Amino acid sequence: MLRPEAPEGDKATLAEQINAFRTELFYKLINNETEIKIQIGSQEMSIKEWDKELETIHEALLEKEEKQSEKEQEERIRKLFEDRNANEEMTNVVGA
Repeated sequence: MLRPEAPEGDKATLAEQINAFRTELFYKLINNETEIKIQIGSQEMSIKEWDKELETIHEALLEKEEKQSEKEQEERIRKLFEDRNANEEMTNVVGA
């Protein structure tokens, strides 16, 4: 099978880009600057990004729980006041 030949200038540029990438990767590996990326659907996330995302979700869940707890507490207080008012009305009706 015949392959189309790239012009000499393109070959040199491509070789330079490949060498530059290899050099950059080499230095990152030596200095432990590389991060593992995990493919998640159409996204790719590093472990740091994943941990940050989990932390954000955790904080949102805690905030939701706090709001729900406050709402439940307000509902209990409202119910207590209603019960107290109902008892007072019964006392007034019976005592009258």
